[in-house]
Amino acid sequence: MNHFLLAPAAIISMIHAPDAVNICQNATSSIVTIQVLTEDGVMAGSGVKLADGTVVTNAHVVERMVAIRVITGKNVIDINIHDVTVSKTKDLAKIKVRGIKGKPLKISTVLPKQGSTVFALGCPMGFPNFISSGIFNYLHTDGVDEFAVFTAQISPGSSGGALLNAKGELIGITTASMRGSQNLNLAVPAKDIIKFLKEK
Repeated sequence: MNHFLLAPAAIISMIHAPDAVNICQNATSSIVTIQVLTEDGVMAGSGVKLADGTVVTNAHVVERMVAIRVITGKNVIDINIHDVTVSKTKDLAKIKVRGIKGKPLKISTVLPKQGSTVFALGCPMGFPNFISSGIFNYLHTDGVDEFAVFTAQISPGSSGGALLNAKGELIGITTASMRGSQNLNLAVPAKDIIKFLKEK
C-alpha cells in the first residue's frame, strides 16, 4: 500500500523538474544578438530583453563601439550609440531599443540553492538562442565584485546572455569563464542588474 501512495509524489516531482524545452519556448524570444563595430572589426555578444524596450548586456560587449545593432529574430535594429549606458561599477550595459518586440524576461533576486539546475541562454559563436544546462553553486566575491558561479557551458559570444533558474527567470547576466578552469563560469547577479536599471 505504501508503495502506491508514494508513486504520485514521484510523478509530481518529474512534472516540475527543470525542462530545457520549456525554458526555450518561454525565453528565447527575449534573447538578442548584439553586433558591435569597432576599429578592429565586428564583435558579437548576447543581450537580454527587459521591460520598457531595454536590452541588458555586458559592458565589455559594447566597449570601443563605433556602431552597434541588435538582432532579434529576422529584425535588425541599428542603435544610436547615445542610447547605450555603461555601468561605472559593474560589467553591465543597457541599450534603449525602440520598437523591439518580444516578451521581457522576469528577474528574480532569489538565487537557487547550491546544486540546482540552471540554464545559460545566449548567442555563443554566433549561434542564436543556444541553451546549455548546468549546476548553480553560490555567489563568489573577488574582494571587489560579486559573481554567481555556475557550470552551464558558455563560449565567446555568450557574454551578455541570460542565466536562468528552473522557472525561466533571469538570475544573472553571463559574463566570463575562469581561465584554466574546467567549466567554472561567472554571471553578474540579478541584484546588481536591478540596481543598475534604476540608475539614471
